[in-house]
Order: sequence, then structure tokens, then C-alpha cells
Amino acid sequence: MDRSVGSPRTRSVVGVRGPGVIVFGLPDMERGLNFMTADLQKVKTDLDLKADKATVEALKDEIEELQNRSRRNNLVLYNIPEKAEGSDCISFI
Repeated sequence: MDRSVGSPRTRSVVGVRGPGVIVFGLPDMERGLNFMTADLQKVKTDLDLKADKATVEALKDEIEELQNRSRRNNLVLYNIPEKAEGSDCISFI
């Protein structure tokens, strides 16, 4: 039991195939495809943002590690005013 309604481009085919199975036509499929395309685009955008956030976090961690490594060999001298050594720190110490 199939019925066709409308022009060939906008025709909806509604039919029953087996017990309780209803088949819809082209307009319904186009709406479903448009919905899925929009949903897929949203998922891609979200994934790109998450990938960017992960990259930013990885770069922040790397910068922090590099800064900490560069400070490792620095000496901190207390009770000496800043820039008291002048241009030659070794002779001052």
C-alpha cells in the first residue's frame, strides 16, 4: 500500500512495509539530512575548540617547565640590594 502525493521533486511517499513499519519520502529524508549535517558541523566545531584548548594547555605546561629549568641554576642572595653588584657580579661576590 504505497501512495504518492505532489510533484516529483516534492513528492512524499508514504507506505507500509511489513507490520508497523512506515516508509517516508524525499522531503522527510532531506530534513533529516539537513539536521544531521548541522549536527555534524557543530560536533566538528566543538572538536576543533577542544583540540585548540588541549594544544594551549600543552604549550602552557611546556613554557612553565622551561621557565623552571632556566631558574634552576640561578642563585638567590638575600640581604643584598638589587643591582648592588654593578656590571661585574663575580668581582662583587
